[in-house]
Amino acid sequence: MKILLDTALGKNVYTICFLVVVVSSVVLAIVFENVFTITVSLILVGIFGVFIVVSAVVSTSEAIESLEWPKVNATLGICKVSTHLDGPDSTSYYPSVNYSFEIDGQAYSGNLYILGSRTYSQSTVEKIIADILSNRDSFMVSYNPSDPSMNVVKPGINSVHYVRAFVGIAIVGMVVFELLGWSNFTSM
Repeated sequence: MKILLDTALGKNVYTICFLVVVVSSVVLAIVFENVFTITVSLILVGIFGVFIVVSAVVSTSEAIESLEWPKVNATLGICKVSTHLDGPDSTSYYPSVNYSFEIDGQAYSGNLYILGSRTYSQSTVEKIIADILSNRDSFMVSYNPSDPSMNVVKPGINSVHYVRAFVGIAIVGMVVFELLGWSNFTSM
């Protein structure tokens, strides 16, 4: 069971292997266009959807727990607006924050603003960075007491957790819809 959970969470090499199998099955379903290959592909895509839902549940649970994590003073390193070019006319913005801190004489570092990846508007990221820099002398991070290497500037749930759950449920729903024959796609 642990190997399945680790695969769903992307914590082992089997995650990549599974994704290769899923993509291959979709390609075969498109090429051969028969009920067997389409059904196998749908089942594998459905399992992928379940993995996304499991990932959403685990990450949301961790995000809720992070609200109770202890806080510690941290030394702020890099703190800037970073960009990612999404296309020729689209840019995403996110805060780049690096910091370090000590727990019981052990040094730790981190770079997570929130748990999960998310982009913002440029003005929102500029405000986030300005807020962090204005509190540079009293900069605090939250850390997991059982594993301080897991740490974050802003603990708690954010929209990424909801989006991940919605996408996983939508994939599973589509697969169930198709496998139960509620469309004419699989009855070719």
